[in-house]
Amino acid sequence: MKKRRVGKYNSPLRSKVPVTKTDLLKSILKRESRRQNKNANRLRTLKNRTKREVKLIFAGQTTGVEQKVDSIKRLDRRNKIVK
Repeated sequence: MKKRRVGKYNSPLRSKVPVTKTDLLKSILKRESRRQNKNANRLRTLKNRTKREVKLIFAGQTTGVEQKVDSIKRLDRRNKIVK
């Protein structure tokens, strides 16, 4: 069998070679795992952010909202989340 042409994300759907059922399943699984990783990372960053905020509050560094907003902005810069 000739070498498969690699498309985006090694997807067999974009290749010129006849596609087998296992190839299709593999590509679908890859896509799914990528999506799950993305979601997991997003949740992790959110969790860490809230943890940090709680720490700040308990350390007595904050009097209220303005400090919290400040910490969120700082974290946004660190995580490169642009609103």
